[in-house]
Amino acid sequence: MLLADQNRLTRIAFPWVTVALIALCTIGWLVELSGTPLPEALAFNTALLATPGDPVFWAGLFGHVFVHAGFMHLLGNMLALWVFGDNVEDAFGHLRFLGFFFATSSAGAIAYALTDGHASLLVGASGGIAGVMAGYLLLHPRARVALLALKGVPVSAPASWFVGCWLGGNLLHAMGNFDNPAEPNPIAWFAHLGGFAAGLALTIFARPADVALFQPGLAGDAEAHWFWSRVYHLGLRDGEDYSESWPAVGRALIFFVLVGLGLLFAI
Repeated sequence: MLLADQNRLTRIAFPWVTVALIALCTIGWLVELSGTPLPEALAFNTALLATPGDPVFWAGLFGHVFVHAGFMHLLGNMLALWVFGDNVEDAFGHLRFLGFFFATSSAGAIAYALTDGHASLLVGASGGIAGVMAGYLLLHPRARVALLALKGVPVSAPASWFVGCWLGGNLLHAMGNFDNPAEPNPIAWFAHLGGFAAGLALTIFARPADVALFQPGLAGDAEAHWFWSRVYHLGLRDGEDYSESWPAVGRALIFFVLVGLGLLFAI
């Protein structure tokens, strides 16, 4: 589970769009929790991909991000959006980031509809958040993120490591879908992959002209202390290189084992 990152904002004062999206998703879940069902049109009906002229198609294409299947679904998505979204919004600007988020979530929904062999409803902001993670990967791959690996071990490592493990886990699960095509999968893995692919493309081609890719970690800041007492820092330390540092290689392997297993078996 993601907890935080160490990457300050440099272009905007506050991530208003990220916070607004988190608030709207949370409000949607609270409305459902109160027993008041949200309009079914907010869920994306994959069967409507063949009839894009239907207004319900467009309502679900954008509205599905505000509906979640439960508290853990909401919590995981909102934590990831909070950790990664503010810096991507910082790079893109408020309005461009809003368009980026809905473009990647829509791309994820369409990817899911094209690969889903069952007429089903898609809910959750995972596709858009996958796009945000792709943007963060290209913009700040060396910024450090902290997470609870295997649901309990606090570790810190470069964002590229976490996103790489997440992507590998999603690819494995998505390929597993093809092994059991007759059984519907409760998790829309291809929505994640579609949103991620769209996020890569949009970050490369649609980011502001003065925003560089592969920026230094921490946006130029010295590494600060985390707000909890102890975190196991994995990855290269200052001055280390993998070609000459066996301890760095060992920390990398530990990270991939911990996080990879957590991503594969946490759901």
